[in-house]
Amino acid sequence: MNAGQIYIVVNGERTSVADFLAMEQSKILSIDASGCTALTELKADAAKTIDASGCTALTELKADAAKTVYASGCTALTELKADAAETVYVCGCTALTELNVDAAEYVDARGCTALTELNADAAEYVDASGCTALTGLNADAAEYVDASGCTALTELKADAADYVYARGCTALTELKADAAEYVDASGCTALTELKTDAAKTVCARGCTALIELKAGAAKTVDASGCTALTELKAAPGAEIKRSPDYVFAGVDSRGYRFEGVVLDEQWRVLAGCRNYSIDDARKHWGPGGASDRPDCLALVEKIAAHAASRSGSAAAGEQVDA
Repeated sequence: MNAGQIYIVVNGERTSVADFLAMEQSKILSIDASGCTALTELKADAAKTIDASGCTALTELKADAAKTVYASGCTALTELKADAAETVYVCGCTALTELNVDAAEYVDARGCTALTELNADAAEYVDASGCTALTGLNADAAEYVDASGCTALTELKADAADYVYARGCTALTELKADAAEYVDASGCTALTELKTDAAKTVCARGCTALIELKAGAAKTVDASGCTALTELKAAPGAEIKRSPDYVFAGVDSRGYRFEGVVLDEQWRVLAGCRNYSIDDARKHWGPGGASDRPDCLALVEKIAAHAASRSGSAAAGEQVDA
């Protein structure tokens, strides 16, 4: 169904919103309402599959029997009940504040910027990246957890996870990932201690408050920019990166990480898909620029200040001294 349509496909048959609302609930087994901008409320007690993605006026979705729920891009959605769902997509539901999907095995909640609590106790896969208001994440059984850019998250427990991404979680003070083989905690500027006994790869770049890093099994450790680090344990013969030519500047209001790194003897600003010189970054995010975002410009200036301190250049480190 295309965006902006005012009809719904129910049990494989196209119907109007008015006819759908008048239908007997027990006879509705599947719903495709994707892009239906006229729909404000959706209740389907017996439906097994529901696609409400792009329903920008939808405020409430109840799907008690559904096994699969697609609600991505429902920017007005404030309530979602899908207690039996095994697969839940709510990516970009920017008004959703709470998500309880205890039966779900797969949860995609990327970019839910108002979400403060996510409970997915049975999930094997949880992506909550960019949930900048998230303070509570419960995913005890998850094998894959991505909480990158969750700038309000202070604690992350992922005891069963094999892969843990917590990049740019600037408020994170505790990270538990005892079984993880891969841990990325880069830019966790409040983290003072990191223990990952099973991890083979650990990335802690830009963790400026990190004092202790214990990764006894790790073969690759990136601790670049960890300026407070006094103890580092890794496997014998491990590849350890401690380059000073890196700085984590912070996360903008959208959850994008801003990093400064030296590439080809020049300081570059990396943010999302952007890769700029410092001068070009100032032009892009500065007043009158293509983006013109003061929060981003402030992060660029942090990188510039670090680059200048490294190179001793008043021009903010465009070129690194040989």
